[in-house]
Amino acid sequence: MFEIYDLSVPPAKQLAVRHYRVMERLSRLGGASLQIAVPTCRQQGLKTEPAIATVLGLPGNP
Repeated sequence: MFEIYDLSVPPAKQLAVRHYRVMERLSRLGGASLQIAVPTCRQQGLKTEPAIATVLGLPGNP
C-alpha cells in the first residue's frame, strides 16, 4: 500500500526535498569516513542528524 499526495509548493522548495539534498551533499563532502561513521553511530541508537553532529563534533541540538 502507498499514499500519493500533492503540495502547492514546488518540489525544489519542499522541506523534505531540501533536507534530502543537504544530507546527500554532506555525505559527498564528508567522504568515506563520514559515510562509515554515521551508520556506526546510528547502529548505536542515534538518529541521522544527531549522528552527523556527533561525527562532525558539532555542539548543541542538531
